[in-house]
Amino acid sequence: MHGREVPGNIGMSVSVLTMGFWPTYPPVTAILPPEFCRLQEIFTSFYLSKHTGRKLQWQYTLDHCLLKGWLKEKVIIT
Repeated sequence: MHGREVPGNIGMSVSVLTMGFWPTYPPVTAILPPEFCRLQEIFTSFYLSKHTGRKLQWQYTLDHCLLKGWLKEKVIIT
């Protein structure tokens, strides 16, 4: 997704597997921050442009997120 109007300083890694790799899960709606929605749209457009005739379904129940933060000053939490 390099060079595709990626919002902010965030990244995304996607694993695309066939439905046979996962047990059947009911669809779950997730409320994502706008930045992640944009990343999802970018990846979906990229994937579908490379693989015509395929369906891409996001399984939010299998997602995970790693949040990192950098503080400019030393902070002591008591």
